[in-house]
Amino acid sequence: MLMVASLWSGCFDRGCDCTIVPFKSDDCFKQCVPKIVANASYSELTEKYGLPQDTASQVISARERGTHLDASTMSKVDTILRQKQRPLHNLPNR
Repeated sequence: MLMVASLWSGCFDRGCDCTIVPFKSDDCFKQCVPKIVANASYSELTEKYGLPQDTASQVISARERGTHLDASTMSKVDTILRQKQRPLHNLPNR
């Protein structure tokens, strides 16, 4: 049973490419956001993921201090990335 769970976990990880936004599923969103917060550079946060400069600075600063993001900043990150998750839904109907 443990081996099956291990294999499933490995398949799940390979199924989500956190470098492509929007993410292909809500499960990938949940998996990728913490990875982005933990690893993305300042320029990736602002240019690729669209975070405002002050929010990206807060992410980098918390990472450098080895602390967690405060709830307000994490909420901003989550909201911005969720908006990028559904770009086609924001287009006007023609």
